[in-house]
Amino acid sequence: MAPITCSECGQEIPDQDINPAGPTETPARSIKKGFLWQSVLSLTLIFIGIIWGLVEFLGIDQQSPSIVPLVLLLVGFIWYVINRLLLWRRHD
Repeated sequence: MAPITCSECGQEIPDQDINPAGPTETPARSIKKGFLWQSVLSLTLIFIGIIWGLVEFLGIDQQSPSIVPLVLLLVGFIWYVINRLLLWRRHD
C-alpha cells in the first residue's frame, strides 16, 4: 500500500489509516468551534452586563447600584478580545 498525502497538512499517511466512511472533523475545525462558542458566551456576558446596567441606571430596580453589571461587562469584553486574538493567531 502506498502512502497518501494529506490535503490539509501535507503529511504522508499510510493507506490503511484512511477512513472509508468519509472525512471526519479535523482538529482545526473543533478548535475553531470551541473559539466560536467562547465568543458567543463572552458576547452573552457583555449583553447581560449592558442590560443589567441599563436597568439599574434607569432606576427600574430601586435598590442601590451594584458593581456586578460592570464586572460582567469587563470580563465579557476581556474574554472576547483574548478569544479573538487567540483565534487570529491560530488561523492557518
